[in-house]
Amino acid sequence: MRLGCHFCEESLPYYRHLGELSVRDRIAFVLLWPESKSALDKVAANSGVTPRLTIGSVRLRSLGILATPTILLVDRGGILRRAYVGKLDDEVAKSILSALEAGSLPEL
Repeated sequence: MRLGCHFCEESLPYYRHLGELSVRDRIAFVLLWPESKSALDKVAANSGVTPRLTIGSVRLRSLGILATPTILLVDRGGILRRAYVGKLDDEVAKSILSALEAGSLPEL
């Protein structure tokens, strides 16, 4: 996420749902943010998004993230399994949530 990203703002309801899954220990929902951590915490709190962890002042390019929003699905072993860039269409968003709720990663 980043400030001024309209796709990030449009995705906030989806992020709230990911946060709910994280609270129920289904996934570890982490927000990375190029601005300060305090700015991220404020945006998350104001939008009702509840990540397990927030990390601010991240140089997104150093992680290979060239656009926001970007969703990275990493397995328990720390292996990147899927990456989604941009605002998700409804069908893809639903398939990701369904798989995560079932405790798995979405199929390709």
